[in-house]
Amino acid sequence: MTIHTKSKQKRVSNADRQLFRDAVATLPINSNKQHDKKEDDSHSENMYSEFVVNRSANAGILSTDGELFYRPGVQKNTLRNLKRGRIRPDAEIDLHGCKRGEALQYLHKFIQHSKDKKLMCVRIITGKGRSSPNFHSVIKESALNWLRNETIVLAYSMATYNDGGNGAYYVLLRV
Repeated sequence: MTIHTKSKQKRVSNADRQLFRDAVATLPINSNKQHDKKEDDSHSENMYSEFVVNRSANAGILSTDGELFYRPGVQKNTLRNLKRGRIRPDAEIDLHGCKRGEALQYLHKFIQHSKDKKLMCVRIITGKGRSSPNFHSVIKESALNWLRNETIVLAYSMATYNDGGNGAYYVLLRV
């Protein structure tokens, strides 16, 4: 029979806890790199700064893989919740089987309808491109490009696996 006793643990002061939180606050999750804290706080405020390929006030910020886009001013928590599927879509459109022109027309009408109804989040299902030549989804590429140029779109993120994975996107709209 083994008896386990609790060893006395030293209490950590609130000042030490805060120091630790401040030190790890700017580190990305799942990264082995060490980052120096930058003097310019505008870059350290961006939690996806190492993935940014386009940083313009008009165009917004786009990740290198194209799966995340957001405009300056969108809060970190809002982006995190969007990526994790915690902001549930109020409506959705499925663009499977459409040609590029048709898909963009439907998408434009859908976004305008969502704007009129003052919907905050919608889901756009583009498909993964499995039946497309070279398994490249032309609809997805066109739709995401169109969304980046639409001022009502604050952010978009690839949907969670249960909601379609890389064949669907959550889109956060300006209300």
